[in-house]
Amino acid sequence: MRGTLGFRSLKPYATIDGSAGYKGRSPMRMGEFFQLWDEIHDVPLLPSADEIRWKLTNDGQFSVALAYDMFFMATENCPYSELLWRSRAPSRVRFFTWITLKNQCLTADNLAKRNWPHDDLCPLYQRQDEDCHHLFVGCDYMVAVWRIIRRWCSASFAIPADEENTLSDWWLATRRRFRTSYRTDFDSAFMLICWLIWKELNARVFQHVSKSPEQLAEDIKQEIAIWRVAGIFFQFHE
Repeated sequence: MRGTLGFRSLKPYATIDGSAGYKGRSPMRMGEFFQLWDEIHDVPLLPSADEIRWKLTNDGQFSVALAYDMFFMATENCPYSELLWRSRAPSRVRFFTWITLKNQCLTADNLAKRNWPHDDLCPLYQRQDEDCHHLFVGCDYMVAVWRIIRRWCSASFAIPADEENTLSDWWLATRRRFRTSYRTDFDSAFMLICWLIWKELNARVFQHVSKSPEQLAEDIKQEIAIWRVAGIFFQFHE
């Protein structure tokens, strides 16, 4: 241990102000050295050979199987994970939907937790503080967009703001009201609407441009047409 620290190889010299220094060692390296010294100088050294022990087992033996199991010790039951990851939506849209349903996308409340610059008010309507639930459920702008799309596809279903539920609970409950053959298309439409709402928010924040709910709804319709050509939609409104 003493040899690896290299303490004996440090050669003192006098600095300009008369204080002691060590050749070949920057102040940062010296600080790291003495920090390490403080942490290990009380560690008892035994004459026996060193051995590596794994703290997660009683016998200290490591195994790949136990390490693999460790990754799932804190897993939670997620009722929508299979629906989400098996949907036909593009990967980046599915991933965004995942963090949105987990309330982890970078809305104002999550930016505040990181001490990042932000504006508390929702950029879409400037009346309420922004968080995931407000943005994708309660925001008047989001409500207007959903109503336009609902009229356009001639469907009768409750939009997120109509029910006092989380976004994930609303999605799971609403998709069950559609015929089985339409549910996958509804999943993709739901993810697309959330994705383009998020892009609209970012356009307002970073590019200082904005669209009305009607304009964004037109963008959604055009994107649905593109996704239909790509084989993502099969039953959705022409």
